[in-house]
Amino acid sequence: MASFIRRLNSPSQETLQTAARDEDVLYVGVTYQPAEATKEWGVVRSAYEAPRVLGEAGRTADPDVQDIYQRLLARKPAPGWDEISRGSLRAVKCPIHSVDGVTNFCCVFDANADPKRVQVFLEKLVLMLNPVVADHVAADQDESERKNPAATQTQLQEVLSPNLEREINHINSNKALEDLGRKVDDVKRIMIANVDAILERQEKLENLEDQSRELMDASRVFRTNARRLKRWHLMNQVKWGLAIGTVVTASIAIPIVIIAVA
Repeated sequence: MASFIRRLNSPSQETLQTAARDEDVLYVGVTYQPAEATKEWGVVRSAYEAPRVLGEAGRTADPDVQDIYQRLLARKPAPGWDEISRGSLRAVKCPIHSVDGVTNFCCVFDANADPKRVQVFLEKLVLMLNPVVADHVAADQDESERKNPAATQTQLQEVLSPNLEREINHINSNKALEDLGRKVDDVKRIMIANVDAILERQEKLENLEDQSRELMDASRVFRTNARRLKRWHLMNQVKWGLAIGTVVTASIAIPIVIIAVA
């Protein structure tokens, strides 16, 4: 019994995951993949190296989020947008190609979120952060800067990650405000529906009151007419009684008078 109560009071794993993912954007990562031109069977192809993490923010410890992110990152950079979905999650990648490689701006978001809103968010990140990444890539190509590439990459992560975290909080806070606005609108609609229901009920009550008043007037007229009809019927009975009595009396009295006179 005690174990059952503990299970009842403790939230389930699904509930915890749902509560933990009550956001639109869950993770954002920026990577860079150097590329080298290779020629195979007379065809020039681009061979991409392993992605270098330039910045990341969000749910870095969520296994589901990281799984779909790594799956998207493992795909060959496409000429344009690339997107995959897995369960309740979706991931989108915006590759920015250059002569020396490709910069990937990836975003993992909830499947119920508006994809256009997420795409606009990722485009904003590209416009805001891609110049910084391009400067880093150009500096990394310089022989003087390539003596310690890990140091420059760490410095770039220190610059990009806080900005990514700020933008994630901003879009998710806007979502909370939008949700609150929708709830307020729902309450307004409920109140309007309540007012309409009250007015409709009041109108029905007024109609019932008018009908009852009309019924009372009709019943009063019916009683008056019934009383008049009853009086007329009784008066007719009295008249006919008097007439018949007069005739009977005369029919009896006249012969008696005639006999008496004779």
